[in-house]
Amino acid sequence: MRLTLVTPLFPPDVYTVATYHKDLVARLQEQHTVSVLLYGHLPEHVAGVSFITIDKRTSTIVRLTNMLVSLFSHRNNTDYYLVTNGPSTELPALLLSFITRTPIILLASDTINPTGTKGKIYTTLHNLLCLRARAVIVVSGNIATLTRPEIHPLITIPQNAVEQYEAAWTKHLRELKLHLS
Repeated sequence: MRLTLVTPLFPPDVYTVATYHKDLVARLQEQHTVSVLLYGHLPEHVAGVSFITIDKRTSTIVRLTNMLVSLFSHRNNTDYYLVTNGPSTELPALLLSFITRTPIILLASDTINPTGTKGKIYTTLHNLLCLRARAVIVVSGNIATLTRPEIHPLITIPQNAVEQYEAAWTKHLRELKLHLS
């Protein structure tokens, strides 16, 4: 199956969710053909994964247009879009959902702050994409369990933490697989 992860964050970004995205595509590429469409310049390499980058240093309108065009032009090379939440990915994905039948799975890896005008607009956008998506998988509450435990060369490997990490990923990938059919 051909999967495209659409994200605003990917290493070398240092956010926890960026690390989650890298781990996700590394694990998915073992059984699928994986591409990553991201806002960035030089993403960290993941063996077997292709990258399409959108320059995040451009204006908002140019950036969103470039994302929509890239999503649309990549539609023949993907069976599912895995879209992480955020206005910069959700707006182009929502627009795409009206012009193509390629299914979208929304990975809600960030909490939404619905305060203020921008927050209310984004909440509406998010809710509309939730309605259009094939599935919504909430990752935000599990992001800590999907983060690799720190391995220090002078300290014994925390075997229990590593086992919990692997178990969390097994469960997460099983849930994702249920929606990829």
